[in-house]
Formats: sequence, C-alpha cells, structure tokens
Amino acid sequence: MLAANFLSLGLWLFQEPAEAGFDPISMWHQMGWPARIVVIVLFIMSAWSIGVMIDRWIAFSSARKQSRVFARLWRVR
Repeated sequence: MLAANFLSLGLWLFQEPAEAGFDPISMWHQMGWPARIVVIVLFIMSAWSIGVMIDRWIAFSSARKQSRVFARLWRVR
C-alpha cells in the first residue's frame, strides 16, 4: 500500500504540466475566485500605498521649502 502511494505521488510529480504561461492574463484565467480576490485587494493596497508615498513626498517637499525660508528669516534677526 505504501509503495502504491509513493508510485502515485511520483507519477503526479513527474506528469507534464498544463500549458501555464507566466503572463498576468493567463495567470488570471487559471486562478480561482479566492485568489482573484486576493490579487484585487493587493492591487488596491498597492495603489493606495503609491498614493500615500506621493502625498508624503509633496508634504515633505513643501516643508523643506518652508524650513529654508524660516531659517533665512531667523538668520536676519
């Protein structure tokens, strides 16, 4: 019985894989709905993260400009 299990496992491991492409469209077609939901959530979180990075870059850039103006005004006094 154990040998039959190992034989079936070996046959399963060495069988020819289905035509699976690594491009996003073919992977999307091969996914089940739980995997698709995970991909959608990760995509939304990535977009949100990029938006936060851009917002922080704008805020720090303006703060740097304000700090330089403040330093020049303080030096004059």
